[in-house]
Amino acid sequence: MYDGDENKRLDALRLAVELGADYVDVEVKVPVIGIAMGERGVMSRILCGKFGGYMTYGRLECGLVSSPGEPTIKDLLHVYNFREIGADTKIFGVIGNPIAHSKSPFLYNQSFQSVGFDAVYLHFLVDHLPSFLRTYSSTDFAGFSVGIPHKETALKCCDEVNPVAKSIGAVNCIIRRSEDGKLSGYNTDYFGAISAIEDALRGKVKDSSMWSPLTGRLFVVIGAGGAGKALAYGAKQKGARVVIANRTYDRARELANTIGGDALALSDLNNYHPEDAMILANATSIGMQPKVDETPISKHALKFYSLVFDAVYTPKMTRLLKEAEESGATIVTGMEMLIGQAYEQYESTKGAFQKNYDKLLMRIEIIKLGRAEAGGPAARPIGAHYFQPEITLASSLSPYGISEISQTALLFRFRHPSRSFSPRLRLSLHLFFSLKSECSTGPVLMDCNREEALRAKVIAEKKMESKDFTGARKIALKAQQLYPDLENIAQMLIVCEVHCSAEQKLFGNEMDWYGILKVEQTADEATIKKQYRKFALQLHPDKNKFAGAEAAFKLIGEAQGVLLDKNKRAMLDMRCRFPVNRTARSYHPAQKVHTNSNPGFQNNVKANFSNLNPQQQQQPPRQQTQQGPNGSRPTFWTACPFCSSRYEFYRDAINKSFRCPTCGKIFIASDVLMQGKSPAANSGQKAFCQQKYDLNQGASKVDIGSQDSSDSEEEMGVDKDGIPDGLNHPNYSEEPPRRSMRQKQQVIYKENVSDDDDDNLNPSTRAKGSDSSLDAGEDYGETAKMNNQNGYKNDDTVDMRGKEAARCSKGTEDSASKETEDPTFFNYPDAEFSDFVSDKNGEYFESGQIWAIYDTVDGMPRFYALIRKVISPGFRLRITWFEAEPDDKDEMCWVEKTLPVACGKYRFGHTEVTEDRLMFSHLILCKKIGRSNFNVYPRKGETWALYKNWDIKWYINVESHQKYEYEFVEILSDYVEGKGVSVAYLDKLKGFVSLFSRTMKGVECFQIPSVELYRFSHRVPSHKMTGQEREGVPEGSFELDPAALPMSLLAGCS
Repeated sequence: MYDGDENKRLDALRLAVELGADYVDVEVKVPVIGIAMGERGVMSRILCGKFGGYMTYGRLECGLVSSPGEPTIKDLLHVYNFREIGADTKIFGVIGNPIAHSKSPFLYNQSFQSVGFDAVYLHFLVDHLPSFLRTYSSTDFAGFSVGIPHKETALKCCDEVNPVAKSIGAVNCIIRRSEDGKLSGYNTDYFGAISAIEDALRGKVKDSSMWSPLTGRLFVVIGAGGAGKALAYGAKQKGARVVIANRTYDRARELANTIGGDALALSDLNNYHPEDAMILANATSIGMQPKVDETPISKHALKFYSLVFDAVYTPKMTRLLKEAEESGATIVTGMEMLIGQAYEQYESTKGAFQKNYDKLLMRIEIIKLGRAEAGGPAARPIGAHYFQPEITLASSLSPYGISEISQTALLFRFRHPSRSFSPRLRLSLHLFFSLKSECSTGPVLMDCNREEALRAKVIAEKKMESKDFTGARKIALKAQQLYPDLENIAQMLIVCEVHCSAEQKLFGNEMDWYGILKVEQTADEATIKKQYRKFALQLHPDKNKFAGAEAAFKLIGEAQGVLLDKNKRAMLDMRCRFPVNRTARSYHPAQKVHTNSNPGFQNNVKANFSNLNPQQQQQPPRQQTQQGPNGSRPTFWTACPFCSSRYEFYRDAINKSFRCPTCGKIFIASDVLMQGKSPAANSGQKAFCQQKYDLNQGASKVDIGSQDSSDSEEEMGVDKDGIPDGLNHPNYSEEPPRRSMRQKQQVIYKENVSDDDDDNLNPSTRAKGSDSSLDAGEDYGETAKMNNQNGYKNDDTVDMRGKEAARCSKGTEDSASKETEDPTFFNYPDAEFSDFVSDKNGEYFESGQIWAIYDTVDGMPRFYALIRKVISPGFRLRITWFEAEPDDKDEMCWVEKTLPVACGKYRFGHTEVTEDRLMFSHLILCKKIGRSNFNVYPRKGETWALYKNWDIKWYINVESHQKYEYEFVEILSDYVEGKGVSVAYLDKLKGFVSLFSRTMKGVECFQIPSVELYRFSHRVPSHKMTGQEREGVPEGSFELDPAALPMSLLAGCS
């Protein structure tokens, strides 16, 4: 029988039962080391050293188990640091059921060991949380992470609860205070998950002070338990619109009411897709080992989501994440959440770690660096220093990519040997080196990236089999990034590269043979042959068995054949006219041009090339006319697409091949920036000046003179000192500016042209005002007599403002009796970083496009027109105007009063022919809702102008609302009928021409309902900045097209 204190005997029995023993015999009177079996007994094997045991059992390798629950020797030594566990070791762990899948011990124990913190972190399989906490009430058990299904119960077990955890209604982190043993509860789920989702939405990590990309997004949470509550709470805090989906609808409804969201049953989720680009977050255990084939939503429904998050991280790639990735969504794994949780738990519970807090926090910072580029929020300032921008870490590194991190730290030290580091920075670099050995000895870490890369490779192969080489290339690159030594990944990528290049057709349907072989257009024969051999070795069907390899092999063979044949290559260069860089070229001051000078090409083309010096070749194109002022033959201007040299030819040379004397390349002489023919060509009238253009400079305003002005100098925007207008400034004294001033033309509407009578118009019989539109009336010689010195007839000029000619003109006069007004031109500075001009060159206009056009109110792009036909040669378009057709009574009154409209319902109006390129602003997308009706709405990602102090009742007193002021917004969501769109304010940044960034203005975002659509003034074309354009340019800011901004915003810009 047992001989000793009865209370001690009962304590020993109770402890043995809690440790997992099914049977206990304490009658032995000699010292005993008790080892409990199974998953519950693992803690007895690891902690025996703390309670006096000097040994434990461990198996040699995975799979050879001599008794249940026995860990490997490698885990005991390198994960749990068994030999260092003693009486003073603090115990932490993760509580759950099931719990063996958790990777938390790997993360925390490595952190503890790397900073010398005497603690160990274990799995605790717990059925009843209150009993567990009562049994292990010693301060040696210092803290716990709480998993499924105990998070809500943990809230009731704590003596104190953090306000955030109380608001969520769940606790996932418990810390026991050392002074009194009381339990404090926290919730870090929302931080870990939400921060990971935000980083993924941003793509490349931005500055931590930037707005949340969750603002205004539809965020669907699966699950209403502790994790679901945390995710719903965090998303709502970030401004998302939250929907809860749960197996039990009542619980979903309860949570939705608490946080202010919507609810639905999980069974209805497959049919729930009110909009595209939603966010999905699974906060349940569906898909967790061993039930890895389960998923909460069908693959078909995943196409409506742009990002999918799964809190399950065992397996790391759940079925949900695999199917989401195949559907094209961005995915975020549970491992990302785990790292974020760890960081926040250290941040929230620094008292539990005392002097080791700073080191532990730094350890988590370093792990987070594996998921971000240096310079982002993960690379926060350490002391007074930042990691240098040139030290970048691959953004897709897994949490276990530790060797890459240590190599980066080594590079940093070598690049900056004399740098004076703060103590925390020195500590961080020291920890970088300490991670390298951990990476090589970790039991699970080495194969993690390889497994994920293999999965990605399989997905890429399937896409190649379905001939989706663009998607396959994207996924194959990810696989290579995860595991560079992946077998045959280089062969897979080269197949995809060739096919992707083949899909990128040049003008018309011409193959880009240069792109297929990855050679420059200037490549010589030896380079082409060398590149072909390189590709052929990897693409030969005998060596490359991937789908598409044989076709790729044939493509490179054909590419070599074309590029080595001089005739075929020359024809390729001529047909394709490979474009020069579309970025604006340097400014060249305009030269004064005499209208009585004859064209530079008098006889044959070759001879006349030699007559031009480089300065003459670079002069702006002269006026394009059918007949020169002194009876000269008609000419046109063309430009070499390779070097941008400009030449003037007689019109009988148009569309013929020539060799450029400047660069020696062959090109086709096409008519560039043609503005139509002078009305004087066939009418016997004196010619009057039209617009002149410089390909580098843009349009310059030209004075329209009298019939006697042909011998005078034409104004080309040059002041009396010979300096271009707007450039007489000290900043321009030494070198020309990077960009020039450009013009846009305000639309003055023209006569109606029916759809049936303009396809075969004789250009010589069309009247043209200076706005370059053509009349479809009778013969010009009879109807277009000019009554004043400017060559315009003033009676019955029509200002359409988007109305049809028949609805706005006074009666039904002959259309040939009406002439157009002198158009208004606006000078605008060019944007600093973006090119808003090149896409409006004549070659980019196509039939079926819908363009926004500058209006007659204040020159903003509010009119819309469909291109019916592109008429060659030259720039001539047959267009059909859009006419607003609202259904709402107030909107009808608004339109009736001719107030400007930029969105809503439209129908086709009248059709006409135009030659004016300057009136076009940008392409638009719209939704067709009938045979001739369209809806134009703001789209997500666009930038728009709003009327300041707008009211739909402006139509009551139109005269008081003629001068408009604007606010500018980014569109955060696509338009939803009945709800409208979500927008965020943009403010102009000082020191830039047209750079705007997000501003709070008291709110992160706001909703513009459907009934306020006419509050939108017009869309402003924009380009999003990467932050690399120039110092001081914020990442995520927008550069807006200056031509779509009011002049008051551009005052002082040049």
